[in-house]
Parts: sequence; structure tokens; C-alpha cells
Amino acid sequence: MTSSELDAPPLDTARRLAEGGDLRGAAAILTDLAADPDSPDRAQAAVGLAVVLDESGDTDAARAAARTALATGHPEYA
Repeated sequence: MTSSELDAPPLDTARRLAEGGDLRGAAAILTDLAADPDSPDRAQAAVGLAVVLDESGDTDAARAAARTALATGHPEYA
């Protein structure tokens, strides 16, 4: 990784990993962000996690992540 990649916001890193096929790596980052109730990125991370988990074939976990996003009440991601 380059220093600019190391300094990238976690959501950007997760997106890059997912787009590169590293769904497990993306899910790990997104899980941490979605689990933090104080994170301003919680809703967006939960939506991303739902997509990554669905692409991985874990439909039940994807639905749970989508419910997390909805529960935030975020105007764009819920």
C-alpha cells in the first residue's frame, strides 16, 4: 500500500477493496464502522456491508446490515 492509501478514509479503503474483489477485507472494515453507533459513516457503512455480504452469498447477514442502515434514520442511506 502507498502512504496515500494508508491515509484514505476507511469507507474509501473498503470500497477499493470490494471493487478489487477483496470482499472479506471490505466487510471487515465496514463491519467495524457499522458497529460504531457514534460513527458519522455508520449508515453508509451498513449499506456497503449489506452489498458486500450479499455479493458474498450471506443473505441473512446482508439483511441484518440493511436493517442497521435503516435503523440509523439517515436521510440518504436509510
